[in-house]
Amino acid sequence: DVLPLTNCGVIIDHVGFSSSVVRAGGYYVHFQTGNLSLTDFYMTGAWGAVAIDDGTSITNIDRGLIADSVGGGQAVILYGSGTGVGPLAAYFGHTVINSSTPTQTNISVVNLGDLTMDDIQSLSATRNLSVTPGNGQVVASLRVVNSFFDHGDFGMVMVPTGTGAVVRAQFENDWFGSNVTNGAVVDGNTGAAYVDGVQFVNCQFLLSGGSGLVVQNSTRNVSVIGGFAAQNVNGIYDNRLSGFDGFIVKGMKIGSGNGLLGNTTGINRTGDGDYFQAQGNDLRGNVSAPYFSDNTGTHNRVSDNPDYNPIGNAVITVTSSPFTYTAGSGYETYYSFAGTISEIKVNGVVLFSTAGTPWVIPLAPNDVVVTTYTGAPTVNVQKH
Repeated sequence: DVLPLTNCGVIIDHVGFSSSVVRAGGYYVHFQTGNLSLTDFYMTGAWGAVAIDDGTSITNIDRGLIADSVGGGQAVILYGSGTGVGPLAAYFGHTVINSSTPTQTNISVVNLGDLTMDDIQSLSATRNLSVTPGNGQVVASLRVVNSFFDHGDFGMVMVPTGTGAVVRAQFENDWFGSNVTNGAVVDGNTGAAYVDGVQFVNCQFLLSGGSGLVVQNSTRNVSVIGGFAAQNVNGIYDNRLSGFDGFIVKGMKIGSGNGLLGNTTGINRTGDGDYFQAQGNDLRGNVSAPYFSDNTGTHNRVSDNPDYNPIGNAVITVTSSPFTYTAGSGYETYYSFAGTISEIKVNGVVLFSTAGTPWVIPLAPNDVVVTTYTGAPTVNVQKH
């Protein structure tokens, strides 16, 4: 390390770092204690630019330019160093990280108590932002606002390993665009690792070779409120494991607009993760489909999404009595007429116990209708 900071209260201001030889390790500045500040700085030719260790607190990195790091697969900015208490009360703002040798991770977060990142431009790396706690590590309370993660292989990758976990992450007004593979990936992995609690508010997921946003494996309690996803293969891709429930997408524009083409598929869902909600999203202008799902969850709700809702009429094949019909993830109206009906139950409650025709029954998502009959009725469903 060039400057290992082991004493509290150090301020480094208006300074530049460069190297006349190709560096193969170490950091220009290494925060190893608390109450430290690095401001108005320039760094070029770094292996690592700045490392912030476990056990530090009240650290400030602001107004910097980090250019042309070595590109050996290293982390240019690193938060966390072990399995102790991760960096606390950390701030990183108003900095541009770019490189002509992009085989690197621009910002790596592996162990964390809390960090606010503000007005960061992290560009042209293998991973522009990597959140990857390992065995015994937890990344908690990561907040990223007004930042750009683009023109890399991945804009952001959140994938714990071993027993690692990510909890309570929040992204506001951020851009994940023009990445070779995916814009943002929230992947809780399998086994003991997991992600629990990620919010995206007014974020943009654009122009990536794969998906704009991926949410998969052991990941729960994700929300995407507002924002825009366009010109990806999938605007949003959901493939969570069974038992990892809770994913809300609300008020987004997912499709063509603002000078961009649509996604191939707006929202593409598979896997077994339940309690997905898509409400009030504009899904117009996608190429193949606004919404596709073969997900096995039974508590999903998909409603009020133009170009997908309303879906339209469906004629239902009535099987032997008692006949069971389960509504899909949207609101429906169930029409039963003709035949001889003796009883109709909705969610186990008898609504009708005398013959009558026609019956018009409004259904909420995932409602179950059981019809007992002696003469089969005709059933149509209007999917709203």
